[in-house]
Amino acid sequence: MDKLSCFFDKMTILHFMLHNKLRELRKQKGLTQEDMANALHKSQNAYSLLEQGKSKLDADLIPDLCNILNISPLDLFAAGNQFTFNDKVENGYATYIQTLNATHQEVIDMLRNELEEKNKTIQQLLSKIK
Repeated sequence: MDKLSCFFDKMTILHFMLHNKLRELRKQKGLTQEDMANALHKSQNAYSLLEQGKSKLDADLIPDLCNILNISPLDLFAAGNQFTFNDKVENGYATYIQTLNATHQEVIDMLRNELEEKNKTIQQLLSKIK
């Protein structure tokens, strides 16, 4: 498997984990899908699709999600025992997911760099406005 296809395979697994983790974190905070949707200025259906993994998580939503759930982006992407698998997960898939800590860190670093670049752009735009 070449590096690019391996990356996208790992991204698919990360995508799956994020959507399930969002659901678990929301429930832990005692929030409904409607609460989340309202806070994100989305419809309940749009948020439901996000939790089901039928909609991609836009990187721009990550700071808002973290604020609502009162967690850091690292908490959102962290691997660990707090992740709960549902009955639809195949046996071997769960084991494979647990081996992706290094990939998680790569993705976290990539997203952190992207966020830093966006913050720099925002600061540059703000300085031009002032």
